[in-house]
Amino acid sequence: MNTERNKFISQHLSQINWILVDLSHPGNLGASARALKVMGASNMILVNPKIADSCSDQDAIKRAVKASDLLKNCRQMSFEKAIERSHHVIAFTSRRREIEPPEVDFIEMIKKIVDSLVISNDSRVSMVFGGERVGLMNKDVIRCTNVCKIDSGLEYSSINLSHAVQIVAYALRSQLNNTFIATQKENNSTDHFKYRESNLKSSKISQKKIYELKTLFLQISGEIGLYGPEKKGKLEERISRILATSDLSKDDYSLLKSFFALINKKLK
Repeated sequence: MNTERNKFISQHLSQINWILVDLSHPGNLGASARALKVMGASNMILVNPKIADSCSDQDAIKRAVKASDLLKNCRQMSFEKAIERSHHVIAFTSRRREIEPPEVDFIEMIKKIVDSLVISNDSRVSMVFGGERVGLMNKDVIRCTNVCKIDSGLEYSSINLSHAVQIVAYALRSQLNNTFIATQKENNSTDHFKYRESNLKSSKISQKKIYELKTLFLQISGEIGLYGPEKKGKLEERISRILATSDLSKDDYSLLKSFFALINKKLK
């Protein structure tokens, strides 16, 4: 067993949140916990579970087997709170929607996410999975930075929740392993990553700041009469998608926030 390699993989997997939205069956929570534990991942979050005490449900504990620690540490919160620190939020869904974030190829997504994790220890990622019955709702999908589909056969494309979680976790672990091996072969790899880390820290903003901008935009839009009550929902969907997928930098955030603040001041 390569201790350094496993330390590298575990460290970067800890930067990922695994968000289960509208979970119906506690047993699937336990199975998902087991799937993550096997891959060395953790940080499970529940959003709006149908059964309030899913984490302590006996079926969940039974199916988690030796991953009961993940159930004990599993948190429950709003979707907004769950993603607020994340720089990348990936929604796994097979359904296309009228308004949705850009779709990203699964393999390319895995490479992009691993690259962002390795570049900076400050990078945070959320992997978002919908409930067993209808998957993710539109209101949650539009808050994500990308949507991604797990490739499957044409005859039967429905993937069990815990299976989907394990597929993604395995792909991330495998890519992290490949990245570790590659960096060991590179000269001055440490300096290389330090340089890239400083670049990332100066550019990426979290979803919490995205939400702040959206709130300011909607507040100003309402005050100037840009939309009526019947159109607020559709406008909110569009601005959520625009902001979440624009890859805004810290400088962009400061500029937009100052701009909105000045408009607010002029309106009062």
